[in-house]
Amino acid sequence: MRSVVGILSIVAIVLSISGCNNVSAKQTRSEALSSPRQYIILLDLSMSRSAEARKEGVDYLDRLSNGLHFGDRVTILQVQQTGLLDHPKHWTHLIPMPVDPSYVTSGDNKHLVAEQESVRNAFKVLSELPPGDKVLHTDLFTTLNLSGEYAHDFSTRRTTIILLSDMLQSSNGIEMEHLKRMPQAGWVDTQKGMGLIPKLSGACIVVVGADATTLEGARIRDFWQSYFSAAGTNLLAANYRATPPTDGSATCESEQ
Repeated sequence: MRSVVGILSIVAIVLSISGCNNVSAKQTRSEALSSPRQYIILLDLSMSRSAEARKEGVDYLDRLSNGLHFGDRVTILQVQQTGLLDHPKHWTHLIPMPVDPSYVTSGDNKHLVAEQESVRNAFKVLSELPPGDKVLHTDLFTTLNLSGEYAHDFSTRRTTIILLSDMLQSSNGIEMEHLKRMPQAGWVDTQKGMGLIPKLSGACIVVVGADATTLEGARIRDFWQSYFSAAGTNLLAANYRATPPTDGSATCESEQ
């Protein structure tokens, strides 16, 4: 009799644990469906970045795409060269929600995988330039203002802005490479007062491809941290990277 009671107790415990795991899985799936994100990805194709660095960036975006969910919106912008005079490629896409968000079918999951593959293809296409084309300037300021417009248009989604860039502004009188012509002290405050700093409140900023291992690089990083602070968000030192995160993540500490 005792053995029967013991077995029943074990079964009850197993069922209880199994039930908790099912609830947890449902909650996780529900949270993912109810909290779609938008990813705004800036591709710096300038000559100051090597082909190897660009390939590393695409590989990172491939890994990132594996974590995209239903309802996520992805926008890819090639970085402008000089203001809005040039017209680099851009692409935006919404991964549709399941017909019945309360019950995700195997067909829905297959469709999600296909959507992720579409995003990967877009990364590859927009990361390549036509043969013979060269990008001689990098206007991150203008491109970030465009990013602010996208962020505002879909402000109901948590926003992550990923810059695959060495962060060397090279346009409109600013030449950051070797600190040739850096913005003067107070430049950020002046630009903000004129309404020329984008509004990126709450966005998670991730930079991949920047060098902060030298005094020059550290000064450029400090400038961008001041710039994003004026834009209403933080560029964490841990998110200002030379190499991509190995796990394909793109998060800020406040989101973990």
